[in-house]
Amino acid sequence: MEDMYDNKKEMIDLASMLDEHNAGDVLVLDIAGQSSIADYFVIATVSSEAYLRGLVDDIDRYCDGQALEVRMPDRRHDGSGWTVMDGGWFVIHLMTKEIREFYDLERLWFHSPRLYGEELQSASSAGQSSSSSVSS
Repeated sequence: MEDMYDNKKEMIDLASMLDEHNAGDVLVLDIAGQSSIADYFVIATVSSEAYLRGLVDDIDRYCDGQALEVRMPDRRHDGSGWTVMDGGWFVIHLMTKEIREFYDLERLWFHSPRLYGEELQSASSAGQSSSSSVSS
């Protein structure tokens, strides 16, 4: 597997790209050691189904340019409000606000360190920065 720091940086760079493309509430969770699915979850809110479809294309182009392999969703235009993109060691979840609030992945993975996002750590992690940054 690749160097862990490089993986963190790649995920933070991906999250930053999502922010630049106006995805909402972008979050990177380090789920390594807690899941056999992947090492990282990247979660972002989209404003509409149409925006979700466009953002999937933006992510595909970005990942190609960064030599990150990501499998495109088979049902990418199904109207569910949730698209999952599988990068092997990372998984990207794009959801409408309603779907994100309903499934609340952040709550399910609340023990996972946050590497990027408005709320970098749970409230119990006093002293951590509350802005987007890399955690040590």
